[in-house]
Amino acid sequence: MAQGNSTSAVEHMRNRKKLLSRSRAKAGGSKSSSQATTASEAQFIQKSLQRTQTLLQDGLHRVNHVSSAIDDDEKALQQLMDDQKSLEVKQAEKALSALRRAQQRERNVLTASIVFFLWVVFYIMYVRVLYRFNIFAYFF
Repeated sequence: MAQGNSTSAVEHMRNRKKLLSRSRAKAGGSKSSSQATTASEAQFIQKSLQRTQTLLQDGLHRVNHVSSAIDDDEKALQQLMDDQKSLEVKQAEKALSALRRAQQRERNVLTASIVFFLWVVFYIMYVRVLYRFNIFAYFF
């Protein structure tokens, strides 16, 4: 690609020099010679313009191709980003549900610990205070 551009640039410079040297050449000789030179210069200019038009069309085709490739890449990247976001949401939901289960388990352990502690306190009070002094006998 780079070699093609440099070759076309060199060819372009040669054509430009030819075109400019012919237009600057001294006018001399007969009218038929001048008309022939003008006709050949016109043909040369026409061919040069056709080559320029061809180069511009090729450039336009390349730009269209690159533009469509960029659009395709943009769509692919958008799809990847959407997929990544959905995966992140799914992973976040899994982590959140795991945290909720752990929180519920901790709440159950705490509740069981409090119930056990109160039961032990009640038992100690019953054995040490209420049973020894038979406080229940006064009420019943």
